[in-house]
Amino acid sequence: MQRDSVLYENDPIAQVRYHAALLAGLEAGKRQLGEAGLREALDLSRTGLSNLLSGVSAPKEKRLWDLRAKVPDALDALADLYGARIVPKGSVCDTDQKAAPALVAALHKVIEAEADGNIDHVELLGMEREIIAAEHAIQLIRSRITELRTPRAVSL
Repeated sequence: MQRDSVLYENDPIAQVRYHAALLAGLEAGKRQLGEAGLREALDLSRTGLSNLLSGVSAPKEKRLWDLRAKVPDALDALADLYGARIVPKGSVCDTDQKAAPALVAALHKVIEAEADGNIDHVELLGMEREIIAAEHAIQLIRSRITELRTPRAVSL
């Protein structure tokens, strides 16, 4: 098939769907912060917020991220529209049952830090992500063990 352009075709999200998802996030912010709090989070005047809600204007990216800092689920509808999720940087997937890599990575950081006989604050902060992941993996294993040890009803 011959193409008229060297650019790949884009499957853009319709502006109407985008605006609806944006409004869902703004409404979440309004519910949690109130209208005055939402205006403050977005650094907008009453008129600016009114223009935003009516679709006359669009928010700057920084304002959306500032809102998300105060209302973590504010951008969920937008992310979902694009088939994505926004999660904190240190998040570990709950469905990842592979504990060994997380534990080995944490152990490696600890061994490396203890090589000189002392773990300083820079090394501690440097291993935080690995320790959190290992802790999460251990918690998942412990919850599975607890579930296995929970007595079950026996029908007679």
